[in-house]
Amino acid sequence: MSMIDSLLDRTDVSVSEFLAYDEENEYIYYELIDGRVYMQNRGKSYNHGVVLGNLFMSIRTHIGETSDYHVLMNFKVCHSQNFYQVDLILDGNPNVVDIYFVREPKLLIQGLGETSTREFKIKFAHYRNIPTLEEYAYFHPDIMRIDIFRRSDDWEGTRYEQGDDVEFKSIGLTVPIAQIYEDVIFIDPIPTTAQFS
Repeated sequence: MSMIDSLLDRTDVSVSEFLAYDEENEYIYYELIDGRVYMQNRGKSYNHGVVLGNLFMSIRTHIGETSDYHVLMNFKVCHSQNFYQVDLILDGNPNVVDIYFVREPKLLIQGLGETSTREFKIKFAHYRNIPTLEEYAYFHPDIMRIDIFRRSDDWEGTRYEQGDDVEFKSIGLTVPIAQIYEDVIFIDPIPTTAQFS
């Protein structure tokens, strides 16, 4: 049995064990949640990468190069002995820098995949307990939709779709959703055999 197999089967993995293994495996993403190690699905699509890149550029341009905040992609957030792999993070306290994770995020953005609905529910319950977090957003890579949850709105969601301007209130940024989804390839549903009859 490999080391990762033994970690994935356990429910009592310590932070030091997790960090030691994670440091050696920088190309595979793992999370530690309530003592269990989860391997993150790295089957990210072209569209996922395009949307994430567009979000990164919009946020980075808005906050400027001299900002006190750091914008990080594919990085970990640590809270209460848990480590979460997040697509895009705005670090709320750049004076406390760790080489492997952020402790005080201000904004988290995650893309949804095929198995992410369950993950969203579990992680969102944890994320809401991070004191510095002001906004949590998730995007759908294949349809023009972004949902944002804000502490200031008691974590009620706001949905943005085609034609909307998306508001990231935690940083004072408003960006057209069309700009976020620029260069995304929208694919029609796969045709059924009846359509060829």
